[in-house]
Amino acid sequence: MTVRDIYDALDAKYGFASQADWDNSGVTAGDEIARVAGVYVALDVTNESVENAKKAGANLIVSHHPCIFYPIKQIPSVTSVYAAIAAGLSLIALHTPLDRADEDGTCSALFEKIGAAPAGGSTVCPYLKFADLPEETDGEGLARLLKEKLGGGVTYTAPAGAVIKRIAAATGSAGEFADDAFREGADAFITGEIKYHPLLNARDRGQAVFAAGHYETEAPAMEKVASYLRQSFPGLAVTLEKSGHPISFI
Repeated sequence: MTVRDIYDALDAKYGFASQADWDNSGVTAGDEIARVAGVYVALDVTNESVENAKKAGANLIVSHHPCIFYPIKQIPSVTSVYAAIAAGLSLIALHTPLDRADEDGTCSALFEKIGAAPAGGSTVCPYLKFADLPEETDGEGLARLLKEKLGGGVTYTAPAGAVIKRIAAATGSAGEFADDAFREGADAFITGEIKYHPLLNARDRGQAVFAAGHYETEAPAMEKVASYLRQSFPGLAVTLEKSGHPISFI
């Protein structure tokens, strides 16, 4: 099979045409007709993931975030783009098509991870999805659930006595969708990261808003991508990155 075969299978499920006009999903490096020896699935294309892909015998990395996002004028040897090309790797990014997906997308994978039942998408924002928790909780309870299930730190604000059952999520850096979530009936909004002042504004408005980590809210979806590729291409070596968060915290 070729890189194009993998692309076509991902396109059939996630629809690359749905990507935002500012996005750069699809084949971002490599040769579409190259034979695929193995696929390495990772949230990001880093120097470490390139090395891990080589060790796994993969010559294609399927990532969430595009390795090439903004226009670039140089490709220094220290960059992951250079490392991937030098290693003969092809790159496919899923980014906003994966974020928009109702099934096996970033939000549905997040909901599954925390035990919430999907309850449909937003009528105004394709990246905003809703779900119901198995039982009501408060702000601290939801924060603890997110920390336990996703593994990262949680920054949040929630009014005293908040009763949370219907949640909304837009993973990654998507704090701008909070107001849409509450207008459509969410008791709480979950994203990956949000700036300080919007979080203060949410506090003043009595909104329950949770930032559970950019990596942590999106990494579960890569398990779904790897599983889909294994089902679509039996016998193909598909390796899911297990190295964890690429940034260190104390």
